[in-house]
Amino acid sequence: MKQSDRSKQWIADALLLLIKDNPYHRISITDITTKAGVSRLTFYRNFENKEDILQFHFDRVFSEYISSFQTYEIDLEQALCQCFNFWGNLNSDIKVYLKNDLHILMYRPFGKYVNYVLSKGKYKDFFTPTQQTFIVGGLFSSMLSYVENESKQTPEQATKAVLEILKHK
Repeated sequence: MKQSDRSKQWIADALLLLIKDNPYHRISITDITTKAGVSRLTFYRNFENKEDILQFHFDRVFSEYISSFQTYEIDLEQALCQCFNFWGNLNSDIKVYLKNDLHILMYRPFGKYVNYVLSKGKYKDFFTPTQQTFIVGGLFSSMLSYVENESKQTPEQATKAVLEILKHK
């Protein structure tokens, strides 16, 4: 791993640790660089602001998740179930983002993930761009609700509920 990649990860890890105990808006760049053990110059070589750190983190998390799909044709039911499992496993982190009104920064990488799934196999030309946008927004809100309300549904039950809506296309 290159030094710049390590520095980015240290900075992201520092912010993620700090945000668990401090309101996001009160965390300074100095707090982050001190916790990460890097200079302000290193910070500004890699990021413009705190939001860039979170975008880096979310892009990395969703990219790793997307790479778990190794087949060309993705089964939508399996992908949805994996997604509910994934979000369920990130429950405590997502609650921190919700508490700090940062969940919207997850929307873009989440949208890339959903559009990736929808672009594979039999779904490639199935949904119009407007329908894809609707699906991304609806799934994003569903995932947030699933975590925020500590859903009593299993990932399989939540998946079946979402698929019922899509069947009425």
